[in-house]
Amino acid sequence: MKRYGIIFLLLLTGFALKAQNQSDNILAGDEAMKAKNYSLAHMYYDAVVMSIFDLHSIKQLTKIWQENVTLRTDMSSTMRRCYSLLDDAAKIMQDTTSIQLLVTYYTEGIATAKNNEMAESWQQKLDEIRNPTITMTRQNGLPPPKDPKDRMQFFIGYHASTIAPFGFQVGGIGKTVGWYVRFHSNLFFQSADYDCVVFKIKDDNYLRIQELEDKEEGVMYRNINTKQTQLIGSAGIIYKIHPNINVSAGIGYWDRKYYREYIKVEDSGNNIPGTSGWAKDTNSSMNGVAIDLDGMYVFNGRFYGSLGACILNFKYVYPGIGVGFYF
Repeated sequence: MKRYGIIFLLLLTGFALKAQNQSDNILAGDEAMKAKNYSLAHMYYDAVVMSIFDLHSIKQLTKIWQENVTLRTDMSSTMRRCYSLLDDAAKIMQDTTSIQLLVTYYTEGIATAKNNEMAESWQQKLDEIRNPTITMTRQNGLPPPKDPKDRMQFFIGYHASTIAPFGFQVGGIGKTVGWYVRFHSNLFFQSADYDCVVFKIKDDNYLRIQELEDKEEGVMYRNINTKQTQLIGSAGIIYKIHPNINVSAGIGYWDRKYYREYIKVEDSGNNIPGTSGWAKDTNSSMNGVAIDLDGMYVFNGRFYGSLGACILNFKYVYPGIGVGFYF
């Protein structure tokens, strides 16, 4: 009995010394990696994986293989050993880290031939282990659920420009690309029965209203007030360049109507009460293309603020600002 006890003690001591030796090799390998002495690091990590299954050493050896092409010939047998250990751990223990490394090995052709089908197969296995719902949906013939990060988020907000301070926009954005629709107005509305053009006599602006002049020759109309209506509608795409930063560009239509209030003038130059009305200034009214360019910053994944510009007819530029929230 005493003899067995001595043998057990000797074995236990041997295992302890071996474990200590492997621990020392790992530490030495890590120090060599810090010093970027990859050849020495390979030697220490190789001693570890030839004796035990150590994921840390396998990861470091894989990193050396990826970053140092000149050492690959010397590392061939080591990497085949790593591949074998990973394959056993993946198949027997279903270790997720080992599976992830196998995907890398098959994708890059490390210690085995490149095989995209095997890489996809192991990636699918990894997804099923990490998310059992995927396994259930596949067994039931259903498509796997979308990652919440990939789902489209919708937003709504207020948007204004200096030319049309009242507006709103709605849209949505997925993982990288989205869309928006935007509408602006200055909330001024007016109508007119006649068209007019402006001319000047001395210091006063006068209007020429052809339809009224045809009815009464020699009549004069003075411009006493002005009003313009602005309507802008546009749509465009959004692109996510950073988790919190989006840029957008869009195109749309712009319409401006310019109205002038007129009043009939006596020959003496005095206004005639009760003769006022509104006419559309055909020279100042215009419409055309509207182009949006914006940058958007997202706060806490829920709220956003944007700055940009609205370019009308490729000529007039007006700054814009927006705020809103995702839902």
